[in-house]
Formats: sequence, structure tokens, C-alpha cells
Amino acid sequence: MYEFRYPKIAELSTEKLEASIAYLSVSLENKLEQNNSSLTEFEKHNLIKAIEHIRSGINVSINMSDLQDTPFDYNIIDKLLNDSKTLNLPLNFYVIGGSTFGDNLENQNIPMSFSQTALDNLVELNNYLVDNDQYGLLFMEDATSPEMAWDFEEVLSANNQIDAIVEYIKEKKFSPFEASAFIHQYITSQFEYKENLLDITSPRSIVGVLNSDDIVCVGYSYLTKAIIDKLNMPGLECSTFTSKLKPNEDIIKNEKVQEVFKELHLSMDGTGHIQNLIKIDDPKYKVKGNYVSDSCWDSKDNSFPSGKGIGNFMFPVEDLLHLNGQTFDQPNDKVDSMFKSIGLKRTYDPYSLPIISENINNSKPITVEQYRKCLTNMFKTMSPNDPPEDIKKRVESVINISSYITYGLFTKDAIGSIAKKTHKEMQQAIEQANQTNQANQLG
Repeated sequence: MYEFRYPKIAELSTEKLEASIAYLSVSLENKLEQNNSSLTEFEKHNLIKAIEHIRSGINVSINMSDLQDTPFDYNIIDKLLNDSKTLNLPLNFYVIGGSTFGDNLENQNIPMSFSQTALDNLVELNNYLVDNDQYGLLFMEDATSPEMAWDFEEVLSANNQIDAIVEYIKEKKFSPFEASAFIHQYITSQFEYKENLLDITSPRSIVGVLNSDDIVCVGYSYLTKAIIDKLNMPGLECSTFTSKLKPNEDIIKNEKVQEVFKELHLSMDGTGHIQNLIKIDDPKYKVKGNYVSDSCWDSKDNSFPSGKGIGNFMFPVEDLLHLNGQTFDQPNDKVDSMFKSIGLKRTYDPYSLPIISENINNSKPITVEQYRKCLTNMFKTMSPNDPPEDIKKRVESVINISSYITYGLFTKDAIGSIAKKTHKEMQQAIEQANQTNQANQLG
């Protein structure tokens, strides 16, 4: 609950500021009293927390996407400090969202990921507030749940960790393809999927992910983009997109599946999922185009403690339509309802989905040999003293694990080279086994 926005709050006199705080508090109290019988317990709880929050001090929100890297005006800060002393109320600053940096300004920014200049400005402001006996800065991804705010140490820790990864990549002088492969390998080997039902924000924020062991698809995707954004490397850009993964008809009709979904209170309509779209231009490997990358699906687990390879790293967008046992769709319930209401059956062309149609012509498969060459050079750069035989075993291990994963995840119609290769090899193995069995029976 935010009542005042920096720097607009500077336009308010102390009297108007006091009147505004009183007005907001009374307005919410009246709302609580007048609608008490119709409000849910959750809504009542939120109103009470909002009233307490208003009374707790002069609450100022700073939206870093507006300020970008602009230094703070300390004349405004001093005015607010004087106002807080006059009104005998503490001054609470909440930073919302992330600042703008890099060349990817057309893409959405990752909340709580800041440029070094923005961080330096925030450190200066935080120290200034503390030196004046005020609370330090708190950080939020939106303006709805102040009790879920991060403290400055957590935000700094997360950004410092990202900066360390970025500096490592720069030090090793990776090419765009190598850098992207390294980021994927790093994230998938360091993080294991884990939801937090008591705190749904933590596994979906880079601050939560890098200060805990909670992470879900949003966290994987945001972390990938945050690193690539801060890297700001020519020839490498990253965005995120949300899709809907829906079980196919055979799965939906399965009674056991229905029972499980019912017990878990899950919808058969589908599950939202977020992934990365990586735009790359790397002459070194002749890799150029737009590709889907999903570090969540490749992340480590008990069976694969070092990660599941690169089976879901930069695959063609068309393969979103060739997921084994699932159909790819985007939420369109309103459209479906509208068509049904007028008695028309909606026709559906999956290739018309924006993520497919807008990128398919620029998303040709990367060959297995290109992947292999990239991994070999990347591992050599990381461990220059390792024997070539060890590097080769390491690369082949990644390729083999990736093949295993893609065979289970993608259908035989997939055009991605790793999935295509493993389906071909598996088919040959099955045919060879059948021939052997036939020969044994004849013998």
C-alpha cells in the first residue's frame, strides 16, 4: 500500500501530507466498517494491514524504471526528513521494480535487477537515511504487499552474485553462443526446482532465488534474462514469454490422471509456464536466430545432480508444438467462450501463435556438431589445464544426457538436432533388436 510517490511527494506541504495520511487512514477504516459483512477474511486482513501501514509512517515509493540511473535529489530527501520530524512519523522508502540498463530496452526488465550506477545511488540514499536515524531502504516487485519486502542486504547479495557471473563471462571472453551455453550450464547445475507454498514470491524473484533454495520456472527464466541483460553483449539478447502447457486428449481422458488432478486441486485446462527466447548472432559458430531456452526443464534433480544437459537449450520455436504428451497453447478462454456463445466452433492453427509465427523463419535447428564444438571450447576455456580426453568425456556426457532427456520430452516430429538424432538412434536400436530377436527365433 503506497500513498506517496517520489519525487511527486515533494509538492505536498507538511499540512497536506498530514491531511492525506489521515484521509487515507479514515477512508480505509470506513470501507472496513461499511463492508464488514460482505468482505472475506482475507480482504479484511488486507485492509487492516493497509491501515496499519499508513499509520506506520510516511511511506514513499521509488519506481526505478522511471528514475533509471538518475541520482537522487537530496533537497527532496531533506524536505521529507524534516516533514517526518515535524509529524513525528518515520520515513519509509520502498523501491519498486528494476532500473533500465543495457541495449535491450524493448524487452521487459527483471524486477530487483539493477545497474551498477543505480545500485551506487541506492547505497548512497540508504546510508543517508540510516545516518539520519531513519529505516533503510526496502524493496518490492510491486506495490501490493509491503510485508513481503526485501531488505537492502538481500538485494545487494543477489545483484553481486549476478555481477560475479557476468564478470567471469567477460574475463573468459566467451562468444555469444559460449556465454549463453555457460549461463544455461551454470543455472541448471546450481539450482533444483523447488516451490515454496508459504512464500510464492521467493521462488519467482531473483532476490529470493539467490538468497534461498527456492526456484520455479519464473525464477529460472528471470535469472537467465537478468544475467544476459547485465552482460550486455553484442549478438546476445534475451526476453521471456509465457505459454500454456495443456495435457493432450488421451491424458485428459485417463481416469487415474483425473483422480490425481482432483486430489491436487489442479485444473485440466493447463498449466502456465514461462521460458526464455534468446536472440543470438555468433559468427564464430555460424549460429544466428531466435531460440527457445528452458533452464527449468534442464535443471538438476536427484537423478541428475549435475543437471540434465542442453536438451532444452536454444531449440527451434517449432518444437514447442512437438512436446511429448502435451499441446502448446496460450490462454484464450475468453475467445473460446465468445465463439461458443454464438454457436461457432473455433478453428485453431498452432502455427499462428505469436511465439511461433513471429520467430519460425528465424529459428533453424542448431546442429549437434555446433553444440559439441561450443561446449568443447567453453570447457577448455574454463579448465585450460584439463587433458583433452577429459574435456571430450565431459562434452559427450552432456550430449548423452541431453539425448536421454529430449527423447522423453519431444516427439519424433521434433526438428531440434539433439531430439531428432536421439529419436533416429532409438528407432535404429529398436529395429536392430527386432532383427536379433527374429534371428534367434529362426535359429
